[in-house]
Amino acid sequence: MKNYINEIFIVRSIACLAIVLLHSLNYAIVGYRENLTTIEYFASSGFGMLFYFGTPTFVLISEILIANSYKDSIPKNFLKKRFKLILIPYIIMAIFYSFVDIHLNSTPLTFKSFIVESLKNIFLGDWHGYFVLIIFQFYILHVLLHNKLKEWKPKLVLSISFIVNLGYLSFFRLII
Repeated sequence: MKNYINEIFIVRSIACLAIVLLHSLNYAIVGYRENLTTIEYFASSGFGMLFYFGTPTFVLISEILIANSYKDSIPKNFLKKRFKLILIPYIIMAIFYSFVDIHLNSTPLTFKSFIVESLKNIFLGDWHGYFVLIIFQFYILHVLLHNKLKEWKPKLVLSISFIVNLGYLSFFRLII
C-alpha cells in the first residue's frame, strides 16, 4: 500500500485553480487591453500576480511526492521513465510552439528561424511549458543528492540554498 499525503491533493487543487485563474486573467487582460484604463490594467495585472504561486507549488508538490515515494532508494529506470513520459512530450510541444512563436513574432518561417525558436523553447524553456525543465532539474538533483540529503542537516542545506539563490538573482539583477 502506498503512503499517501492526503493534504497534497488539496494543495494540488488550489495550485491548479491558481494557474487556471492566472492564465484566464492574463488572456482577458490581453484581449481587452485597449479598453482598460491604466489603473484597471495595473490593478488587474497586480491581482493576477497573486496566482503566480501555482507553478512553483506544482514543482514543490512534484519533489514532495518523489521524496515520499522513494524514501529508501531510487529505482534504476527512474530518469529513463521520466524522460520517455515527460521530456519527450515536452520536446515535441516545444517544437510545435516554435511555429506559434514564429507566427506571433511575425518572423518569416525559414529553417533557421524554426531551429532557433525550437532550441530556445527546448533548452531555455522559452514557452509556457518551462516548468517541465524545472521539474526535470529537481528529478536530476534528487537522483544525485538522494543519499546525501539524508545525512546533511536541513539548516545547512537551506542556508547554502539561500546563498546560491541570492547570488544567482543578484547576478542577473545587478550585472546583466
